[in-house]
Amino acid sequence: MIKLTSLESLNLKCNKNENITKNVLQVLKQLTNIHQLYLDISKCDISDNSLKHLSQLTSLQYLNLNECLTISNEGLKYLSNLTSLQ
Repeated sequence: MIKLTSLESLNLKCNKNENITKNVLQVLKQLTNIHQLYLDISKCDISDNSLKHLSQLTSLQYLNLNECLTISNEGLKYLSNLTSLQ
């Protein structure tokens, strides 16, 4: 995905038994031309620190964190600048 710098739309979903790693989130933050990003990481094992990477995705329109039990209020603070979320 690193070479997909002109990518404008992406729909990424993590299923219950899968895991979106920190490396994937680091790659996502490099997609600077993306206009629509739908990210469903519900039920995934994701940490507060991983949310730091998402904070740079200012065009993120959808984010599902349902049943992400390892995320705390501290981690959610990283998402406060995501003003495109619907």
